[in-house]
Amino acid sequence: MFKLMLVRFDRDSGRFEVDEFNKFCAEQNIVRIEKEFINTGGEIYYSFFIEYHSRKAGYEKPDMTKLSERELEQYNRLRDWRNELAANA
Repeated sequence: MFKLMLVRFDRDSGRFEVDEFNKFCAEQNIVRIEKEFINTGGEIYYSFFIEYHSRKAGYEKPDMTKLSERELEQYNRLRDWRNELAANA
């Protein structure tokens, strides 16, 4: 996925308004960012072209009904091994 963002320089505070940019970057898996400095009509901006992958909303338990018999057997063995390892730690 791609997104183009403009980050404006606020002359009153003397800093770029990066809050929205930082929030977006923290919520996504960023692949690549290209930036350009823009000075037009006395207004100063950074233009960011962002390539990213969306993050999933959180952990989702696997749908056990969609696993093949072999996958279910492997899943159960792995779960048992993890439980045994945790019990002995």
